[in-house]
Order: sequence, then structure tokens, then C-alpha cells
Amino acid sequence: MPYTARAAFRQPTRRTCVTLAFSAGPLARAPGCPGRCPRCAPFQSAACLLYNEPAQGLFSLALLEDAGGEARALRRPGKLRIAINAVIVGPHDTGVGIWTRGLIRALARADRENEYVVYHRSAAGVLAPEAGSNFKFVQVKLRGSSRVERIVWEQFVLPGRLEQDGVDVLHCPAYVIPRRARIATLVTIHDLFVFTHPQLCKRLNIVHYRMMVPRAMRRATLIHCTSHWTRTMVCDQFPETSPRVRVIHPCVDGIFKAPDAGDVADFARQYGLDSPPFLFVGNPEPKKNVSLLLSGLAALKERHGLNRKLLLVGGQGWGENIEKRLAALGIQGDVVRTGYLRREKLPLAYGCALALVFPSVVEGFGIPPLEAMACGTPVLTTNNGGLPEAVGCAAMVIKEETPAGLATAMHELEEEADVRSALSEAGLHRVRYFRWDKAAERFVSAYRECAERFREQGGESAVRKYYIGPQDR
Repeated sequence: MPYTARAAFRQPTRRTCVTLAFSAGPLARAPGCPGRCPRCAPFQSAACLLYNEPAQGLFSLALLEDAGGEARALRRPGKLRIAINAVIVGPHDTGVGIWTRGLIRALARADRENEYVVYHRSAAGVLAPEAGSNFKFVQVKLRGSSRVERIVWEQFVLPGRLEQDGVDVLHCPAYVIPRRARIATLVTIHDLFVFTHPQLCKRLNIVHYRMMVPRAMRRATLIHCTSHWTRTMVCDQFPETSPRVRVIHPCVDGIFKAPDAGDVADFARQYGLDSPPFLFVGNPEPKKNVSLLLSGLAALKERHGLNRKLLLVGGQGWGENIEKRLAALGIQGDVVRTGYLRREKLPLAYGCALALVFPSVVEGFGIPPLEAMACGTPVLTTNNGGLPEAVGCAAMVIKEETPAGLATAMHELEEEADVRSALSEAGLHRVRYFRWDKAAERFVSAYRECAERFREQGGESAVRKYYIGPQDR
């Protein structure tokens, strides 16, 4: 069946404009063509409609069946162009940013076939040094970490950019998708605390995500959840989404392994640690339950004496004033705060610790316990939210979430070397199940399913526009 070509003209940046028309008939040159089109030769069945070089311009090409049947894409067979909105990644990443950065690096290592366009802020630095020629990194000009500016860009600028870059599938790794995006979309939901645990959330987050998440649930082609617990929450809140929800767990970055003993000793001296400390990693906020941790430490000191310090790793966070709490409990001298640690320094913190204490009220999954396990550090945590999916049977669970109950568990870890050894060995075995290479393969499959579902539903990306830019020449 013959095809006709449709060209659309846009005005983004300076580049050569070429429009090709495919036809089942004889090759013919359009009036006005100077006969020097660089794209004619590779396409023997193509007729050059126009070749010029204006100051600004970009042509897009879509192939349609004459009989009005299903549109077909001008692209290399079997390959997708996938965009990842990574503007949430910054210099001081926490949960979602850490996971997004890890996913991009894993895809860069695992997938050399599909094409990727990654939108990011300059503050993110180098996202994937191992990325090949199939990865294109587009820097987005956003000032600092302004939420309003990011929302405006995502909702009003990103849709046009996706169309310009000829994207097949958009992956939004942080709850929200652009309302005007007319392509297949995969949205990642890490938790639904603004619905299920609003008392643990900032008011601005409650307002923003309660407005945007339901829209994302309705419009997303597929929904990715980071745990089965989160999937249950999603299906409870939005039952109609159940057939579209997929679960792929977060994984542990390769830098997390037992560190060099000399480096660990230097790290301990830097922070004045005479003996292996208890460790907490994360930004203090209500869901992290740092107040319980500090109260448990005070109870341990009162009941059994305190032979080691607590090392708090993380930014300032929000919620309860930590310094006031320390003063009220009388344990200022027993707690060391490092502030935010760069990722490459975290294995040293895990390596020098007696155990990671992670007493969260709730977590969508829980990455720090897995990082600790990868470094051979025992983990003491709660059995809340998605944490059981992360730690399995490889962590000690706080039986009673009270200061006395936590103090009892911490004392047991301190006194029982055999328990620590068994937890360390179990953790190293557990963490093998969370490998980025396997997760990347599952995401590639999810992207393909997403594109196929969207096409079957008659989505507009079934008419794929192919843009000729510098990377295509």
C-alpha cells in the first residue's frame, strides 16, 4: 500500500531542515528542490520535497497509510526512543533521586539497543559515565531546586520537548506526568503517604500530590511501584489501575561493598569514633522516627550504660528539632552528626558501624537497609510498610516500637557477637536479589509493553514523528 508523507514545521534551534516523502511510485523531485539533498541517496524510494537551511527550523515526518489504516513509524525496527524525566536528581540526592540515578546508570550498562533521552539539571552532574551513543543527555535550565519552576517546566515545556525529540515512551520517576503529553507514559509511584499517612507529610506536598497523582493514575499507560506494599496502596486508592500496575524493586549500587579497613579507620578518626557506633542514614523527618531512635538511645544509656555513640548521617530534614531533642534527653555528647555525605563516602559509614538502626514508621521500600547489608553491616529495623520486602529475614525486627523495646534490641545487638555475625551473613545473601542488571532488563520490557499498550489503545504515538537533527546526520 502506498504511503504519503506529512511534514510539520517548528521553530526551535538552528539546524538543517529536510522533508522526505515516501511513495510507491517512481522517484520524483519536488519543484524548487536544488538537487543537493543529503538525505535523498540513502532512501532510494524517496522524493525530496524541500531542502533549505533557514536560521531556525525543524521538520518532522509522519508516515500514514493512504487507506486510513493504522499509522506506521519511520524508525529502525524494534527500537524505541525512551525519555526519562530526571530533573528531580540533584547534588544531594535522597530516596527518589538516588533510585533515579541508579536506574539511569543501570540502563546505560544494560541496554545498547534502544535510544534514551535524559532530561536533567546541571546540578545532577554526570548521570551515567558508562553511557553509549544511544544515550542523549539534555540539560534543563532550572534555577536551584525551585518546585514551582520544576512544575512549570514539567507541565508546559516538557510536552513540546518530547514531541520535538520524537519520543516513544516517557518515564516519570516521581509520581507526576505532564498533562499534555501525548505519548506512552510510565509513572513510578514510591508511596502514597499523602493519602495514607498525611500526618507524616509536608502540607505543600499533600496539596500538590493529592492534585497531581490522581491525574497521573488516570493518564499513565503503565504504573510502576517500587514494592508490592505500594502496589496494594495504589490499588486500594485507585482500584481501576490494577491491570496497569507493575512492581520492580529498587536495587543497590555497586559502590556498596565492604570498604577497606584503613579507609574505615580514617573515617572513624575524622568523626571521633573510638568504637563502632550505632548508625542512622537518612534525612530526619516524621516518617523516619528519629525521635524514637534518640529516646531508645537515652533508654539504653540509662539501663545498661552506653559504650558507643550514635552516628547520624543525613541533611537537616524537617519536623522535630533534633538539637532540642538531644538536649532534652541529655545525650548531646553521645550523638555525632555528619550532615549530608556524598555517595562514595557512605560505604565508610556503613563499614565503621556496629549496626544500622532504621526505626521508620513506614517506608515505601527502604534503600539504606540494603546498602548496609551490601557492606556487611547488621540491620535493626521495623516491620512497617515495604520494609519487609527489602530486608526479608536478614534483619533484626524491633518487636516493640517503644524506647524500651528499641533499647532492648540495641543492647542485644551490642552484646551478642554471634547475632551480628549471622545478620551480616544473611544480609550479604539477601542483597544478591536486588541487582540493577536484572531490574534494567525488566524496565526495558516495561517500556516495550508501555509502547505496545499505547499503540493498541489508538494513542497518538502510533503516528511517530521522526525529527532530523544533528544526532541523525
